[in-house]
Amino acid sequence: MACGMDELRLEGAIKRINGVAFAVDIGGTLAKLAYYAVHKRRALSIRREDNETETTNHDGETLVVQEQDVDVGRLHLCYFPTSDLENCIRFIKSKMGSLDSSIVRATGGGAHKYSDMFLRHDLTFHKLDEMECLVRGCNYLLKSVQDEAFTFSIGDIPSKQFNHPRINPFPYLLVNIGSGVSIIKVDSDHSFERVDGSALGGGTFWGLGSLLTGSREFDDILKLAQQGNCQNIDMLVGDIYGDATPRSLGLDPNLTASCFGKARRAASDLHDERRLDAAASLLQMIAFNIAQISCLNARLYKITRVYFAGFFIRAQPCTMHTITQAVKYWGRGNITPLFLRHEGYVGAVGSFLGGMSQYKRDTSSKCTDTLPEAVQEQFSIPQTKFGPLKETFNFELQHEEAFVPFPLLLDPVSYKADSIDLMQDISAREYWLQCFKDSIDREYQRAVNCGMDPPTQLKQRATAFKISFLSHMDVLSSDPSIYGELSVRIILELRQQCLREFGFGDIYSTTKRTESEGALQFLPEILAEMDTLNPYEEIFLAIYGALAGNCFDWGAAAVAKRMDHGEIDFFTQRKRLEESHFLRNDIQAFTNKFETSPWKHVVMFVDNAGADVVLGMLPLARTFLKHGCRVTIAANSYAVLNDITFTELAALLRATSKFDSTIANAVEIGTLQAVPNGSGSPCIDLSRISYRLAQQSFDADLVILEGMGRAIHTNYDVELACDTLKLAMLKNAWLAEKL
Repeated sequence: MACGMDELRLEGAIKRINGVAFAVDIGGTLAKLAYYAVHKRRALSIRREDNETETTNHDGETLVVQEQDVDVGRLHLCYFPTSDLENCIRFIKSKMGSLDSSIVRATGGGAHKYSDMFLRHDLTFHKLDEMECLVRGCNYLLKSVQDEAFTFSIGDIPSKQFNHPRINPFPYLLVNIGSGVSIIKVDSDHSFERVDGSALGGGTFWGLGSLLTGSREFDDILKLAQQGNCQNIDMLVGDIYGDATPRSLGLDPNLTASCFGKARRAASDLHDERRLDAAASLLQMIAFNIAQISCLNARLYKITRVYFAGFFIRAQPCTMHTITQAVKYWGRGNITPLFLRHEGYVGAVGSFLGGMSQYKRDTSSKCTDTLPEAVQEQFSIPQTKFGPLKETFNFELQHEEAFVPFPLLLDPVSYKADSIDLMQDISAREYWLQCFKDSIDREYQRAVNCGMDPPTQLKQRATAFKISFLSHMDVLSSDPSIYGELSVRIILELRQQCLREFGFGDIYSTTKRTESEGALQFLPEILAEMDTLNPYEEIFLAIYGALAGNCFDWGAAAVAKRMDHGEIDFFTQRKRLEESHFLRNDIQAFTNKFETSPWKHVVMFVDNAGADVVLGMLPLARTFLKHGCRVTIAANSYAVLNDITFTELAALLRATSKFDSTIANAVEIGTLQAVPNGSGSPCIDLSRISYRLAQQSFDADLVILEGMGRAIHTNYDVELACDTLKLAMLKNAWLAEKL
């Protein structure tokens, strides 16, 4: 029997967190729902066996790589028309299943108006203050979700410029545009005040729009507005003064003088084109009004950042453009208008988190919400129509601790991880999107052959993964900013998300195990060779060995084809490197410093399993250890391609310790440690690393970034407060030419 894609996704089980599983923000137009579910995901684990087999290490210990199911929480966000609230309640009841508690948190005006409806369905209804929920939700999104806020300019490429969160985002104005408008001054997590508002909001646009156009649906009226020309309906300054507008006025002749000022002339001419123009004029009138009131308040309270949220905006370019232009005009260039990617869910997220009343009464008490401060967004194919069961966003909550910046970043505020901005560089975007489309069959085949489940089931899920990923590629082709900033790093993370979505954990686990165990057989020979050399020769050979190992990368299409045919050999590759062309070669300077003033603490970001880490990076780490350095090796927290994970690295160090006393002693006394980096990508964003790695790295005086992903696709121009060594084999001709 054939299965649809929805049936192949791993369904989540509803679970309470902080005492609740569901929260709803009920406005006059829409009901926004947030609910928490636990999903099963495949994760890598290592089992140690002492059986004597042909794959054992030198002490008879077998490293068995296995996948097991782990629970991963997700916060899901979806919405319903308030007129269809009964359907929303039925959805909640169907999801609750066997939960012994039926508590629903609620905020918004509808929390009071429709409480009896929830009670009739045997749902316990807890009302929370609307303003508190809005502020709490906005603060959480700004601090926790990457690329949440952005500015918008319709004439720029890209039109969205994402605003990276500050350590302290306060103060700011939050302008929440629902049926009406609320303007809130936010000074801190616990200090805020509703300072103004307006009765002209999304409800006004919907109501008047229906009267003017005859259309009943919000989205339909918005589409009409996008096609219309408000200058046919609005009276402009030039309409009043003609071509000779006095300079003393300081007004642009194309500036709107009176919204709907020319509508009287068109009253008897309500054909389709006039309906479009009327909708456009209405949208501009409401947006202008909101922007002007917001600017007046920002100037009054000396605030420079204004965040616009609410489902009225709906990420529509014309709405954001109109608000932006109005803020620039009335803010006189001193106020920055910002928008939120999850604009409509600010109140729902805040409601789920429980409101702020507890903390205002006792700010010394520990925060009771248990959602992590850092989350990984799971990108959903965007829905264009709201309605039942139409999920728009969800966040995967894997981290018990917040992401933190790498402590050695010289300027964390201006740091940008990605070397090439695919939103701005159109030719680069087209190239990489096509590359990922072309490589999907290789990943599909890996998934089919991973051998975790019956072949028929694997093929069905692998096909669903492929279709899902290609759909995302099509979405990014038409709107590259739909998920935030776009880079090779983001596309790699997106592909891995699609794999997890359909039940695949580590599709390279068998390959990594085989290659690592094979490489271990050659490691004693390499270490013995290096022990015969003087320090200069040893570090020189170690660097070339690390570069040779980095050739073994299944993520590079050109290399993967050669690896399929067994055409790459570590020792041959190391020898060839001595005659190769380098994009940049600082080996001599590096080895000279190693001889004269060796480092005390080296942090190494490693790349691939197999020959890369076993024959390349481990011998390099051992060289540092022999000369008195402390070494921290940072590996991925989660599986991606053939990159080694922290779990695998820890097992590898144990195995190596069985036959090498230098590594064994270093592990025992703590001068050699493996730590998770917090990432599940071949790239690394140094503004979002694990707290454990940050703690371990603050006193490092040398950081080594290995691999194309960590040293070229990201961090190519990174500036650290210590020495930096980047080791990478360029395995993409286009990228080599670009650099």
